[in-house]
Amino acid sequence: MTVQLTKIAPEEIEKESFRIIEEEFNYTKRKELDDSTFRIIQRVIHATGDFAFADNMRFSRQAITVGIANLQAGKNILTDVTMVAAGISKPTLANWGGEVICKVADPEIAHLAREKGKTRSEMAINTLLEGRTSRVIGIDGSDVFDMDIDEALEMKKTIENDLFKLSDILSI
Repeated sequence: MTVQLTKIAPEEIEKESFRIIEEEFNYTKRKELDDSTFRIIQRVIHATGDFAFADNMRFSRQAITVGIANLQAGKNILTDVTMVAAGISKPTLANWGGEVICKVADPEIAHLAREKGKTRSEMAINTLLEGRTSRVIGIDGSDVFDMDIDEALEMKKTIENDLFKLSDILSI
């Protein structure tokens, strides 16, 4: 048996992958999405190989615009997932003054998590937020809000716990 290997440039692999995803994407669903939303879903499918994300991802009306504006304003991305950190363009983020911070694999975080009886993910994010003015990005119906965490916690509105544990997991 003979195996023939073909050398293909990474950008060509990505280009072909994106072409296939667009071709295979549910036509009706594609017509419902604006271009920015589709491109994000397309990138997630490319990274995971899982078309289920086309049906599972939801975006509020201004989420992408607000997110991009925050990144361009130099906000950092805090994550507890090493592969998420690996997939973010650090040079682009650095050009805007931000960085990707992921400490979940840090030995000190593992030690603290064991000591305090918490998960490494929880400890990593909590440690990153210490001493920072905490901001929360939230979704209320079709509105996106960005506010100080203390202000968000003082809101009289009832928020479903399963959907919004923002004070512990989302911060910019």
